[in-house]
Amino acid sequence: MEDVFEQQRLLSGQPPAYIRRLYILVIILLTGVILSMFFITVDVVAIFPAITRQNGETIPIHSRKPGIIDSIYISNGDSISAGDKIAKLHDAVSRKTILTLRKASEDLKLQIGRLEILGVFASQYPVTPGEVNVKKSDRQYQLFMANHSAWNVKLKKAEADLELTRVLCHDNIVAPAELAAAESKFQEINTAFKAFISGQVAAWEKERQLLSERLWKLEMDIFNAEEEYKSHYIHSPVAGVVTGLKRRVENDNIAIEDVFCFVSPFDSLVIESYVTPSAIAFLSPGQPVYYSFNIAGADHLNIAPGRIVVVSPVMEWNSSQPVYRVLSSPPDNNGDEIKDFHLVAGVTLKSRFLVTERKLWQLVIGRFRQYTQPIPVIK
Repeated sequence: MEDVFEQQRLLSGQPPAYIRRLYILVIILLTGVILSMFFITVDVVAIFPAITRQNGETIPIHSRKPGIIDSIYISNGDSISAGDKIAKLHDAVSRKTILTLRKASEDLKLQIGRLEILGVFASQYPVTPGEVNVKKSDRQYQLFMANHSAWNVKLKKAEADLELTRVLCHDNIVAPAELAAAESKFQEINTAFKAFISGQVAAWEKERQLLSERLWKLEMDIFNAEEEYKSHYIHSPVAGVVTGLKRRVENDNIAIEDVFCFVSPFDSLVIESYVTPSAIAFLSPGQPVYYSFNIAGADHLNIAPGRIVVVSPVMEWNSSQPVYRVLSSPPDNNGDEIKDFHLVAGVTLKSRFLVTERKLWQLVIGRFRQYTQPIPVIK
């Protein structure tokens, strides 16, 4: 019987069972690989040459924006900590302006909260939850309650007239037409009463939305004003000793590329990396940096990262190539996978910066476009 089935399979042209299982396995694996490309995230790392420097070498301190020097808080030889203010530029935005904006923001928040409470109170009155606390002295509350009472009196009177008309109609004292008129009048007043309440709630909600838009714009103004205020201070990114103070006179102009002073760090070593312009926009102080050392022809990656200390805003030329200097702290030797290895000045290494993250499918498509749509090189 098995021979008959085997002959039928051969005549039909179907592959053996193990081949079909192999095809199914390959299809499942390919499907898994394709799906994983949409979920797996890959770190895009930029690698640049670097060298360790001695403590005696200084770090240039630049202003974040051009301006006129208003105050200088340091002098040569002063010891400063990371984040200390070393100078202040003339500011167009005063602290009083920021406090005024914050006060206006708090007032708007109170008005928005009051309107929200009034809306809940009006929509659920007289069955109002206990947590809804309305100030009795609120002018809008008093006006609403006065109108509510007036409408309530009209509704009660119409309801009493309707009940009296029903009794009289039942006793054949008045005609059914008068009962219909009383019912119509009651429904008209009741509908108008409900429209008054819903209209008042809608008006308060519209006012609340307008105030919320004003609050959002005001919060943006506060954020911009605070950023503008902060930018008027020049801070030291590292702890060290002030040397080479270039600007000693107040009311002096300073540009972004001008060096305000130099700071000699307290750390024993600092690592200077030479970063190309294409990657400098992705780097900022405090960002982790991983280092690799070439020992005996093999790259050894240090497990413990360092941190970016300074990203120089000034472009320099190194071996006919434009670069930016990025200073970072050395790695923790305790986390180094290389035994009995200690950094000294002059050690060459490679700095590895995390530039961005990409999905695996984005990398594959990007590499495919490099081959299918190459950038022409003009010689």
